[in-house]
Amino acid sequence: MPQAISWVVYGTLGVVATMFWWRRRTESAGWLAATFVVLGAVVLQGALVPAPDPADLPLPQFSPRELYTDLVIIGLLGFPYLLHRFVRSLREVTRLSDRLADVGMVGIVVLTLASPGFPDQADFTPYQQVVQLVMLGWWAVLLAQASWALWRSGRGRPGIIRNRMRLMSVAALLINVALLGSTLGDAQSQDAAYVITQVLGWASAGAFLLAFEPPLLVRRSWRAREETALRTAESRLVAATSATEAASAIVDAAAALVGGTRAEVRDADGAVLARSGGREEDRSEDPLEVRLSRSTVIVHRSRLTPVFGEGEEALLRQLCGHLDLALDRISAFEASEKALREAERANTELSQLVYGVSHDLRNPLVTVLGFLDFITDDDTPLSDTQIMALERITISARYMEGLIDDLLQLSRVGRSDNDAKPVAIAALVQDIRTDLAPRYPDLVIEMDGDATVLMNEVRARQLFINLLENAARHGGRTPLVVTVTCVSVIDGEATIDVADNGVGIPEEHRDRVFQIFQRLDRFDARTKGSGIGLTMCRKITEEVGGGIVITDSTPGTTFRITLPAVPLGQTPSGPFASTQERKP
Repeated sequence: MPQAISWVVYGTLGVVATMFWWRRRTESAGWLAATFVVLGAVVLQGALVPAPDPADLPLPQFSPRELYTDLVIIGLLGFPYLLHRFVRSLREVTRLSDRLADVGMVGIVVLTLASPGFPDQADFTPYQQVVQLVMLGWWAVLLAQASWALWRSGRGRPGIIRNRMRLMSVAALLINVALLGSTLGDAQSQDAAYVITQVLGWASAGAFLLAFEPPLLVRRSWRAREETALRTAESRLVAATSATEAASAIVDAAAALVGGTRAEVRDADGAVLARSGGREEDRSEDPLEVRLSRSTVIVHRSRLTPVFGEGEEALLRQLCGHLDLALDRISAFEASEKALREAERANTELSQLVYGVSHDLRNPLVTVLGFLDFITDDDTPLSDTQIMALERITISARYMEGLIDDLLQLSRVGRSDNDAKPVAIAALVQDIRTDLAPRYPDLVIEMDGDATVLMNEVRARQLFINLLENAARHGGRTPLVVTVTCVSVIDGEATIDVADNGVGIPEEHRDRVFQIFQRLDRFDARTKGSGIGLTMCRKITEEVGGGIVITDSTPGTTFRITLPAVPLGQTPSGPFASTQERKP
């Protein structure tokens, strides 16, 4: 029964080791696979080849059976050497102890082939006893050295690599103890020492299997610290506002994740964005390079990573993917910020240009109007044609003066109106109604409800007087009724409708009327209005974070305005703070 268990355990270990190498195809995985294939073959050969007849022992030297036995012994004694070669493949330099192990293995092969077969009983000759001690010493010393080297190799590595290496170290130590214990046990009587030896061997094989293919829950447990660092790096990526900050957020985690000695992040042009702590000479012969559209992450990993860190490399690629997404977001944000700055700069320059040109145009216009007044006041008789020409010139000059004034007002919006105050819409509309009454006696202004908005008082007055006067000029009906309705105040935003019962604005022209100098009626210098009023309304509302649109209505036109509302509990103050209507 113990032999059957050993065949299954060590046979499975050999198969798993072979699959382990097949997936990785590295030198280190090859030595590891060879180690356990040879060990499994040595154990399984007992089931496939019958034991020699005790009567024939000792076997004649150099007989086929003797050579076969020698090969089995060489395979068994080659197990610690092959494990040593695996550990050796993880180092970048060859040490003196490595050369001694090579020489020792050659010596063991020669000694095994040259020595006569061992007898079945314990009646060894002195020479055979020495040979047996040499072989046992070789096994014990080389396997102990490999066990210690495996334990040390796990230092400073990521959790899953460190634990897999140390599990292999413990497994090597167990199989070493099992071999030494086998010299005390009796396979024939299967005494306690023999049973303990078998159990230690099976435990060693189980530990090696767990090191090769740890279950998912075990992997997560071993990887807990690195995954915590990974989540931290990802959270820092979310908050990063520059490419350098994003690269710095993940470079240390990238190196630690795969046990790298050095890591760096480069942008799409090859410029280094961030570099982890490490010296230039810490470069590895086989760096891991993850190249994406916006970044390249290079990690100078340890030799252990390709063998035992395949899951960590997958996590590293996932982290690099998050970095690329963050760089995409940062690039889009920077482009948006640049475009916004350019737009603000262009808008500032345009406002300054309009302001300067308007001032420059006023000077010759004042001169023209002055001479017109002089000519008109002069007693020199003029013909009817001259009088008509002077009237036309005066009307056009006055229109141009109003146009320049409107341009100046438009250029000032957003430049000097940052002193926002609570403004009660009902009080403001009542004040405007009083001012417009003499000029538009047929205009009826009604107020439905009230809201208190937070904006500059002058701009608030400009907004509503432009809307109400625009309705009076272009309503096309007498009398014209304009109703100002406070629709709602929700989440700090007030919605206000200014609706008239006039001729309305066709749907295809509703965006056009907000453009500067756009008029739907035929241009006439005697017609009041410059085509700037609604443009100014849109700019005023957008400067305070609101907006203005034309909504569907029958009859007439309805302008829907959104403005920032005064927070609850704040008491309005100022000339338009009272909600009580003032009598004209």
